[in-house]
Amino acid sequence: IRATLIVVQGPRQGQSISLSSELLSLGRRELQSNTTTISRRHAKVIMRGGSYWIEDMSKTGTWVDNTRVYCEAPLVKGSVIVIGDNVLRLEQSPN
Repeated sequence: IRATLIVVQGPRQGQSISLSSELLSLGRRELQSNTTTISRRHAKVIMRGGSYWIEDMSKTGTWVDNTRVYCEAPLVKGSVIVIGDNVLRLEQSPN
């Protein structure tokens, strides 16, 4: 499965972030945001058992499909992730 996070809103709007089996950190630097409500290590995306999961590591929260993530949450095709003023959408395609 090839997967990318499309930046729908935020400083990197229109760009995409490729996902792999490696851990992906999402924070101020990766999102190119100066917003202090976004932690340096805000959330991470990991692959487990053939699907992607997001783990919130912030004090201010990460949302997936309008639900706050308090630990980990599964991501599915089309999932919408909100971190501060950034909105990302998971796109997946078979290789």
